[in-house]
Amino acid sequence: MKLKILLIISLVFVLPTLIPLFHHGFFPMHDFTHVARLAELDRGLKAGQIPARWSDNFGWGYGMPLMHFYAPLFYYIGEVFYLIGIPAVVCIKIAIFIAVILGFIFSFKLGEEFFGKWGGLLTAIAFTYAPYRAVQLYVRGALTELLATTFIPLVMLTLYLLIKSSFTKSIKIKTIISFALSLTGIFLSHNVITIIVLPMLFVWGIFWLTYFSITINKKIFKSTGIIVIGGLLAILLSTWFLIPAFFEKDQTIVQSISGGYSYYKLHFIYFRQFFKTDFKYGGSILGPDDDISFQYGLAQFGLLFLSFITFVYLWFKRRSKNKLQIFLFPLLVGCLALFSSMMSFHSTFIWEKIPILQMAQFPWRFLSIAVILIALLGGYVAYLINMIKKPVLKYIFGLGAVTILIWANRDFFQPEKYLENNELYYTDSKLIQQHMSGILKDYLPTTAIEQSDTNLAEITLNNQRYDVLDLVKKNGYRSFHIESAKEAKLIIAIYDFIGWQIYLDGKQITHSFDKATGFIQFNLPSGSHFIEVKIIKTPLQFWSDWISFISWLSLGLYVLIQYKNKKL
Repeated sequence: MKLKILLIISLVFVLPTLIPLFHHGFFPMHDFTHVARLAELDRGLKAGQIPARWSDNFGWGYGMPLMHFYAPLFYYIGEVFYLIGIPAVVCIKIAIFIAVILGFIFSFKLGEEFFGKWGGLLTAIAFTYAPYRAVQLYVRGALTELLATTFIPLVMLTLYLLIKSSFTKSIKIKTIISFALSLTGIFLSHNVITIIVLPMLFVWGIFWLTYFSITINKKIFKSTGIIVIGGLLAILLSTWFLIPAFFEKDQTIVQSISGGYSYYKLHFIYFRQFFKTDFKYGGSILGPDDDISFQYGLAQFGLLFLSFITFVYLWFKRRSKNKLQIFLFPLLVGCLALFSSMMSFHSTFIWEKIPILQMAQFPWRFLSIAVILIALLGGYVAYLINMIKKPVLKYIFGLGAVTILIWANRDFFQPEKYLENNELYYTDSKLIQQHMSGILKDYLPTTAIEQSDTNLAEITLNNQRYDVLDLVKKNGYRSFHIESAKEAKLIIAIYDFIGWQIYLDGKQITHSFDKATGFIQFNLPSGSHFIEVKIIKTPLQFWSDWISFISWLSLGLYVLIQYKNKKL
């Protein structure tokens, strides 16, 4: 299907899920820090941080390396519109709109590849209208997770096409690039989704390698090598974020986020919760009585039942002509059963054996994988539709199935209420310091001491407040003149973190941190001095940035050249 037509179709079917975005006000969500994050990303970029990593205002105004560790793609999408003067709240809405539209298109293309256009439409509708997608958007406000989930069908599709083409001697460079870019999208969208989706992609890839190896009678070494190349390209494109975030995470308190309320054992769900039809706006608790919905959707279950009937028919009547579909069904069902069980307390032993999995915090995050597996299984129903000889009846049956999916889930895609004044969403520095810091503190430096006072002295000289008249303050930078009659201890109200450097009269000096606050401190000689405090890239960040920059530049030039030569 042509992209323009697909885009029009996606707009028609997706708009009912996004009507609340057209309301002049925004709505409350569990995570309402998105506008503040966008504002801090913007301040970092405008202060010369490329990419922006440090936030001055989170951490009670004493700083935190927020975008150093929090996957930033969603906010960079919003920043494109924020830079041209669009209000921050509207920019977040635009980013949501883009994520949902892309989710429909990607899932449609995945379903179409295996089941044709009707299969693509059923897959896209079942995915777009999955109740958990409504939970991500209108309840939890997990917007970065929403974006990451959007890329899952695309990476499944491109990985399949890459393996298929490698066995048929028709490998296209654009397929490798598409796979790399889709994987990059997940890498840069959400850390946890990256962790939980990679095992699924491994199973998906192994299956198709085995399938084509058996059916075409070829070895898998070449295909495996091509997948590795695509994966390496994705890592190179994402190196600027992945490598520093992984190797420098121990400099923050991020390890503590898997404890307390976020302890994974408190958030296993029960099988019967997949069938509950109530939709609530509360939170996850221990036991089966969560005040939030984890259902798969009754209409989606109805589609699963029809897909099972279709599979049985293919198995007994047309097996020789539909080997791919015959083998695909048990793969999808097996993956669905596997990842559904990962949300149950019966999988505790697996969570205990794989410590990195505990960073996921909430086992029900595997719903992000389950919803696309269910949607793709729904694509099997396209075979029933295509068996109908009369075109009118075919459209009635097909659009009837689509209508049921939409109608059964339509009420989930709305907020609990609206905020007329958008009081939870602001870009003001002081409000972020005072009201957001206690909510989002996952990446505070390990040396930081939590503060309730956002008005501590910027400069403290020998434990006395020192008022600086010429203080220059911007994200990741301070400069000022100071005078002391004798040698003194100078404390600057910035949480110390790797990358901060102090320059005394143009010369770099060593510093430490104040144990009572975690602020930067150093010894100041007597006399009049000019002080500069700035955060610079660590060697790891520097080389990671350059690796990604060269990778993106090279890829861009290659695509441009191939496009001009009409080879891409």
